[in-house]
Amino acid sequence: MIDIFTPSYTDEDAIETVRSEISIHGHAVLTDILSSHFLTYLETIFSSSNFKLHSILDSKDTSSSTENTLKEIITNKKIELLLNTKQNCDYLSKLLDLKIKKIKHRLYFTTQKDLNLYWHDDSHSTDNRFAAMRFELSQNKYVGGEFRFKNITNDRMYEYGCLEYGDAILFRIKKGQFYHMVEPLMSSENRYSLILFLNV
Repeated sequence: MIDIFTPSYTDEDAIETVRSEISIHGHAVLTDILSSHFLTYLETIFSSSNFKLHSILDSKDTSSSTENTLKEIITNKKIELLLNTKQNCDYLSKLLDLKIKKIKHRLYFTTQKDLNLYWHDDSHSTDNRFAAMRFELSQNKYVGGEFRFKNITNDRMYEYGCLEYGDAILFRIKKGQFYHMVEPLMSSENRYSLILFLNV
């Protein structure tokens, strides 16, 4: 079994810092959180698996956003099993101070040709989503593709460009309060990502 997370966020000070950031800003940036073994495993999937152009967030008012999503059922099932161990759910439950019951995922990449992800809050799903984690899996720096997060409560917007390889943004999901979007890529370098949806 492959370890998913490093022990970077297991001591009380680190946990309290993340909880405080989530409480005040609605999100937190997590560094050095994915294990090297899991990163290598994901690299192998990107280089050897089947990804298919996929439309998301279909809307009658806005053009669909697009991305290239992992479509192999067996590979997706293996990732799901690796994520949904008691150890991983307990790790994230302690970090967020509530019980995470299920972790869902999407592994994908975007190119210059893909349509950007417009403002949304991820509450459209039938899942009971409390938060999401978006991991940077791009080993080469790209231009554009900025992740923007808006917290209606404090009327602030935050913007993040290309994070360091393996780092993540952990952000809250709540209808009418937290929104996010992704700008289009401006460079020829693809943007590789893993997103986890944390269900309570």
